[in-house]
Amino acid sequence: MSASRRALRRSEPYLPAEGGPGLREVLPGFAVLAAVVCVPLAGLGWLYRRFDVLGLVAGVVVLLVFAVLLTPGARAALRRRRGVYTAAEFALLDDHGLMVATERMLRRDGWGVLPMPRRGQPRLYARDARGRRLDVVLSLAGAEAAADTQSFSTRVAPAPRPLDGERVHLVVGKEGHSQDERWWAAREPGVRLLGGRRLRRWASGVPLDELGVLERPGT
Repeated sequence: MSASRRALRRSEPYLPAEGGPGLREVLPGFAVLAAVVCVPLAGLGWLYRRFDVLGLVAGVVVLLVFAVLLTPGARAALRRRRGVYTAAEFALLDDHGLMVATERMLRRDGWGVLPMPRRGQPRLYARDARGRRLDVVLSLAGAEAAADTQSFSTRVAPAPRPLDGERVHLVVGKEGHSQDERWWAAREPGVRLLGGRRLRRWASGVPLDELGVLERPGT
């Protein structure tokens, strides 16, 4: 190498090679990771020394519960089991899913619910602490039930098990309600239709009583 080239290289400023993040950037992440790993292990060790195997088992169960609660998918599943649905989740429900959601929402509002299918049709019987009774069926206006020719009067006939006291027939429908159902709701004071915006509000967590569905006509 010539002297002029060596002199030119010495005159060039030194630039450090590009690399990954420095210690200051990665140190907080390592500290958090160490805390996440070491703190639970230390807690399990303390429980084992204090309560022997039972304490260790209880600690592991608590950690598993926290791990589930921190998972977005698990939190959403638990929320749906409590009877609360987002608009997007509710829009995807088929007839079976709608009946499951209806049962969960009734339980959420304090109703005791008993599935009582009749002639192959899904049906729920519900009763609350005030003695009110509901006979819940799905609307025939849905896509899956559009071809069903069973009349509404047949579907709300008395259930196989005798029911004492006044009973409200609640017809739940995502896709609206059939003409037969609307005619019966206008003719019979014991028939209530629940669909559209009120049904979506109920699914979002609004109590059924706040929707005014169960109120007597004219009250």
